[in-house]
Amino acid sequence: MKGKVLAAFAFALVAVLALTPGAQAASSSGAYVYLYDSGEDIADASCDWYAKVDQPSFILADNSTDLVIDVLMVAYNGTGAIADATYTVNLTITDGTTSLTDEVDINTAVALAGNITFTAADLATLAETGAGTVTYSLLNSTDAELDSYIWEDVTINANATSGALYAIIPIVVSLLAVTMVFGAIGGVFGKIGNMRIGGRKKK
Repeated sequence: MKGKVLAAFAFALVAVLALTPGAQAASSSGAYVYLYDSGEDIADASCDWYAKVDQPSFILADNSTDLVIDVLMVAYNGTGAIADATYTVNLTITDGTTSLTDEVDINTAVALAGNITFTAADLATLAETGAGTVTYSLLNSTDAELDSYIWEDVTINANATSGALYAIIPIVVSLLAVTMVFGAIGGVFGKIGNMRIGGRKKK
């Protein structure tokens, strides 16, 4: 019985890890990607600035809609000696064969926000797939990479409705897997409880 409990917890751990996006040092909330000038997983004592970058649920390539990615540089001042600087946020979208790259430069002394725009015509050159990749990178003023994030298994679709549907299928499947695993754990503990109750002697 103890072995079944451990196995159930192991499956639960695998399911939870399946929900975690693949990353370098950056982090993602599912709606935004966070890139830190320190290259760490989080904003900490070595971080002064981080970029908050849009993460769409899928890439629409319908040949009529531009993709506009908003970028915001956020002052954190973890070192206590923050200074203005110029940062570049670079995005590369690939379907496995064709790649599109664009970027925005933000000088924090002048402005904190900017955007990256992929035109509808450029996006239409991408093949439809559920295995696209978007790479987010934060560079300093000399184009040295400070942080990066790789968003894998990205849906690229020419139809807004089906694109959105395909994009949420992996999430739904993962949630169902987690639900089934925790249901199994509950069943195991329920059986343990019944065994204990059934094993009691009547007074």
